[in-house]
Amino acid sequence: IPYSLNAPHRFMIQADYKLNDRITLGAEFASRSGYSYTPVCSELDIYDDIKYNNDYYMGYIDITNSSQFPANSVINLHAEFKLGRFELYLNCLNVANRNNPIISTSNGLIYDAGILPSLGLKIR
Repeated sequence: IPYSLNAPHRFMIQADYKLNDRITLGAEFASRSGYSYTPVCSELDIYDDIKYNNDYYMGYIDITNSSQFPANSVINLHAEFKLGRFELYLNCLNVANRNNPIISTSNGLIYDAGILPSLGLKIR
């Protein structure tokens, strides 16, 4: 599974604005180059009679990580509200609803979640 630090090109910027002692608003933009991956289907799969020889093996080595996903970009928004002993967190990930492919399968690409809101509560 690719890890975000393995992307050769990454950029991230985050900004928070504190309206007052109780309310903080923020946004984040992150982008990275797409991961390399090995295509699921190959023309080498149809040659059953040449399996287990050097040419077959070297053919698979040549296609390993030969494809690349497009760039992955997200815009995330968050807010924090402090109410005495309680802190309420609101997050909305991928607010632009960008289709970022993350897995390649024989049926096509699988994309990450679209707009993903979440809510959290912390009690001190």
